[in-house]
Amino acid sequence: MDSSVDPLAAMQTKIVEWPRDLKEIESLIKRAESQVKNLSIDIATAESEYFLSKCCAPS
Repeated sequence: MDSSVDPLAAMQTKIVEWPRDLKEIESLIKRAESQVKNLSIDIATAESEYFLSKCCAPS
C-alpha cells in the first residue's frame, strides 16, 4: 500500500486555505493594533495623572 502524499493535492489544499489564513492574520493584526492603541491611551492617562499629582497637588 502506497502511503505517500500527492504533492499537487497537498499544495492545492494549502492554496484553498490561504484566504482563510490571511483573514485570520488580518483579524489578529487589527486586534493587536487595538490593544496597542488602548495601551497607549492607558500609558498617556497614567503619565498625565502622575504629572498632575506632582505639579498641581495642593501643598
